[in-house]
Amino acid sequence: MLQEEEPEKYQSHFAKMVSEEVDPGDLEDLYKEVHEKIRADPSHKKTEKKWNGTKKTFQTPKSTYEERKKNLKEKLAELKEAAEEEDDDESDDE
Repeated sequence: MLQEEEPEKYQSHFAKMVSEEVDPGDLEDLYKEVHEKIRADPSHKKTEKKWNGTKKTFQTPKSTYEERKKNLKEKLAELKEAAEEEDDDESDDE
């Protein structure tokens, strides 16, 4: 139904199936084939996990006092420049 009504959405949701050229009607046969293969050899085969050696961090590390102080000075300088530009723009309009 999704394939007929919204083909773009179907392509994005089922991209792997489309790339493997599996039609929605073929799924029942595919499941039967997979189950037969599992019954033929039910032993679990471990896959080798790839690890690139870097740990993912989801939190940014805390800034030191000096870094926070430096960032504050930079932000204040930017705000000061922006305020000066606004003043220049207003004086040009008059």
